[in-house]
Amino acid sequence: MIALAKRFLGARRLPLYVALLAALLVLPTIGSGLMLDDYVHRSMFLPDFRQPGGPRGDWDLFYFQGPDKGYFDLQLHQGIFPWWTSAGLRLAFMRPISSLSHALDYRVFPEAPALMHAESIALYAVIALLAALFYRRILDAPVLAGLAGFLYAVDDAHAFVVAWIANRNALLAAVFGFAALIAHDRRRRDGWEPGAWAGPLLFALAMLSGEAAMGTLPYLLSYTLFLDPGTRKERVRALAPYAAVFLAYVAAYTMLGYGARGGGMYIDPGREPLAFVRAVGERLPLLLLAQLALPPSEIAMLISDTRISAFLPTAIVVVSALCLILWIGARKEKTAAFWATGTLLSLIPVCATVPNDRLLLFPGLGAFGLLAVFLSAARARLALAPFASHPARGKALWLALAASSCFFLLMHVVIAPPALAFRALTMARMGHSIIERSIATLPPSSALEGRMLIVVNAPDTLGASYALADRVFHGQKMPRAIRQLAVVIDGEERMVRRDERTIEVTATTGFFRDAISKVYRHPEDPFQVGDTIRVPGMTAEILSMTEDGSRPRTVAFRFEKPLEDPDHVWVVWVQYGFVLFTPPPVGEERILQPIDVTRAYMGE
Repeated sequence: MIALAKRFLGARRLPLYVALLAALLVLPTIGSGLMLDDYVHRSMFLPDFRQPGGPRGDWDLFYFQGPDKGYFDLQLHQGIFPWWTSAGLRLAFMRPISSLSHALDYRVFPEAPALMHAESIALYAVIALLAALFYRRILDAPVLAGLAGFLYAVDDAHAFVVAWIANRNALLAAVFGFAALIAHDRRRRDGWEPGAWAGPLLFALAMLSGEAAMGTLPYLLSYTLFLDPGTRKERVRALAPYAAVFLAYVAAYTMLGYGARGGGMYIDPGREPLAFVRAVGERLPLLLLAQLALPPSEIAMLISDTRISAFLPTAIVVVSALCLILWIGARKEKTAAFWATGTLLSLIPVCATVPNDRLLLFPGLGAFGLLAVFLSAARARLALAPFASHPARGKALWLALAASSCFFLLMHVVIAPPALAFRALTMARMGHSIIERSIATLPPSSALEGRMLIVVNAPDTLGASYALADRVFHGQKMPRAIRQLAVVIDGEERMVRRDERTIEVTATTGFFRDAISKVYRHPEDPFQVGDTIRVPGMTAEILSMTEDGSRPRTVAFRFEKPLEDPDHVWVVWVQYGFVLFTPPPVGEERILQPIDVTRAYMGE
């Protein structure tokens, strides 16, 4: 068995084999349909969908909110942004290459998501191919390089990024970024002259595909520190074109109004350096733990901040132990420092957003290079047992290396391949199913046209909007506005009718506890008691806050018309979809139980 594995991993065509394996493992997603932002992207190509101040063309689909106040007011008044959205929200990303690839899809075959998934699957196969080729260049032993390539290709952390069509920007960034690393290495070690311009050009294409491409820079820096054969001056000169590309990108990004701030999902390191440093301290251990072992880092989106804080010390201890074991096993290998430094530095930029395994395409490149080096070195050290010079210490080290090697092999060789297929298909179906059930269970368009849709509670702030975007794509009419009152996924939602136009909503554990609600308002920009938010047809007034003062607890919603007015259509999410809702009579209270998010997304 070992001899067969060695022949496979050392095969000359191993990069092609792992590319094919990667594609086969995620192939089931091809029939999973659209999910989440895909519905909005498809509708953005309708003639009447775009408005001044929003996306500026087919190359600019990720320009959700720039500095234009008029466009912000339009989104807020229509209810695309919920009532609690910060006035300073900025959510705009410069991804022209990715945007153009989506534009081609949605203009040529908008109702064929299977073809779009096929593109993502093909891109992932190319990423696996390039990763395997890069490992082969850096790692001297073909079997070792083949092992790293295999581990990367079957990593289940890549499931979401492949399954979600709108996340193609990360795939494209990795394709161009990995190709840039190969070109740079060929230029520096083989003297391949075209690499002098091909590497920076590929890096520029990567940056124009998505911000994930910043993960290329840590490997270039790490390569310069540990692997580049040139003099110090030659190394610096080789990095200069990449630095110039990055600075030009940052300048264009700023001048064109891109950026993310004002919300709770993204941090702008330049504007919020202290918040970013704090986020790195909290998020990097979770991401590194997910990369090396488990659980998936997106667990941070599913549990409360309090539970994350309680889990963080455990994560730090486990990650520290894993890193210590890796250091003991691989510290004498010259490439170990390169892989380890690249991994850790590439995790820093992705800490600007909430943890999710879809952020691990670049960190995984170094992690599996390091892991392959460790497994090879550990195998050699295990053969030297019983460490006669220090029997007790040697036995402990031997057991630690043996246990950790078995653990890593179990996690990344045995469990990861089926987990990749399972997670990719499950995530795609979840993201698709909840929107399709929203489409099916919202009142018909004939009952919504020209009226105000009031969502009492829902699994997140996006489902109703995405469902209506799909209806618009199919020629149906939108309501005049959407008013989502709350998202309550734990505790209770208590509703008290004060008068014919006013209803008070109390979330017993506080508003905005779910991750998506935080997209629209930064936790460090809290409401205060007495704050009033006015949108057409409705006013929200903060009546009380949670004990720590971070989130509203009770909000009074006063409408311009009586709650029972025919202009209002009330709905609430119950188990698997929306149902019509009748406000309680004046003076009475109604208590709604929290939404089971797992059931809402899984549909069973």
